[in-house]
Amino acid sequence: LFSHMLGPIAEFEGDLIGEPARAGQEAARRRGRHPGWPWALDRETWARVQRLRASGHSIPTIAGKLDVSKSAVARAMRAT
Repeated sequence: LFSHMLGPIAEFEGDLIGEPARAGQEAARRRGRHPGWPWALDRETWARVQRLRASGHSIPTIAGKLDVSKSAVARAMRAT
């Protein structure tokens, strides 16, 4: 019986912890900031990825030329 009562209490505690975090993220967005990890590619590098891919370079080649990870290049390709 006691273990069944702990579940809802833990869920309530999780909600209490999550509220300030979500409020902080919203406040950061209103200030024009991106909460979370910084983007792997800045705008200039992202544009270079697009140009290199349009000219026929492969993702591993682009990653090597720009010294970024292959997954960052692949994410940039999916964003277009």
